[in-house]
Amino acid sequence: MAEVRGARVAFEGVSVERGPLRALDAVDLVIEPGELLVVVGPSGCGKSTLLKLVNRLLAPSSGRVTLDGQDVRERPPIELRRSVGYCFQALGLFPHLTVAENVGIGLRLVGKDRTEIERRVDQLLDRVRLDARSMRHRLPAELSGGQAQRVAVARALATRPPVLLLDEPFGALDP
Repeated sequence: MAEVRGARVAFEGVSVERGPLRALDAVDLVIEPGELLVVVGPSGCGKSTLLKLVNRLLAPSSGRVTLDGQDVRERPPIELRRSVGYCFQALGLFPHLTVAENVGIGLRLVGKDRTEIERRVDQLLDRVRLDARSMRHRLPAELSGGQAQRVAVARALATRPPVLLLDEPFGALDP
């Protein structure tokens, strides 16, 4: 049997208010380690808001979000964000960094050596079906929408985070 990786994420009575609007209303939800959850709904229903609560890009107006039983507000933000892979809806690639630098930035931030970063970047580019030799030195502006999305997914996977948040990461990908 394969090892189950991951962390338990729980939303306990979570509400998010933005002025008079309530983006989320008393959400109770538990995602167990190794579980895959897909949230589907119309634009503006709070899907991205829900994801942003996990790594404290947003704070709940009420309730709490926990990661393995610990309130995310109790963890230093940088430490928390390094333990949560996030592929943003708008991708968020750094325009001045190459594909390889974008994919490897998280590894660099956690202190991995250059050889290990290069090996992992090549492995991930292969996994998302991008040729490392021809792609690693390109800038995001030189990529198609689908290629840029695959780079963003590879970057989110790079540090092998226990929690992976994907905010519409496959919209521009070809079948």
